[in-house]
Amino acid sequence: MAKLTVSDAARVTGVSRMLLYRYIKAGRLSRTPDGLIDTAELLRAGLVLQTSDVTTPVTPLHDVTTSPVTPPISADTRTLERLVDVLQRDWTLANFVYSPN
Repeated sequence: MAKLTVSDAARVTGVSRMLLYRYIKAGRLSRTPDGLIDTAELLRAGLVLQTSDVTTPVTPLHDVTTSPVTPPISADTRTLERLVDVLQRDWTLANFVYSPN
């Protein structure tokens, strides 16, 4: 039989992970030494394995090949130079004020 993680076993049986952990703690369900649950154990514990005939299609959020991740920045050089000057002045003041000397 197949061996599943607790999350996968919960998904296949349609029960919560907490219920599976309770079954394990109570001894109704056992795990392999590597922490997996055999599907035979799920059946022995009285759980029903569910199969889904319907697959949900995955819809991509955006097409990576055609749309940029970040929009292009449109700023003139003068604005950027002014921003650099302001940041340099702030950095100099911050180093002067918070200097450990």
